[in-house]
Amino acid sequence: WTMDFESIAIPGYAISANIPRCVLVISVTRFEVYMRVEIVYQNESLIFESEVPTTISSILTDLDIPSSTVLAVYDDSIVPHSSTISEDIKIELIVVSSGG
Repeated sequence: WTMDFESIAIPGYAISANIPRCVLVISVTRFEVYMRVEIVYQNESLIFESEVPTTISSILTDLDIPSSTVLAVYDDSIVPHSSTISEDIKIELIVVSSGG
């Protein structure tokens, strides 16, 4: 934000205002999380963020999704729940039906 005052004109007078230029600088620091994992589960997109690497199993626990009920799919391949995630990715969870 910048405010500039250069002169003030009054009929019959010439007044120059020597007001210094005012400058307001706002600095904002944004803290990035280490990684962002998008999880597609039952036609919904869930976001999980972490500052440290984590496993699919830990993500499922944090999201209250029983690991025995889903398969994790990344890049068209089923991946184990013990897989460690250390970067931004998208995972799809496929619900596994069981019973008799």
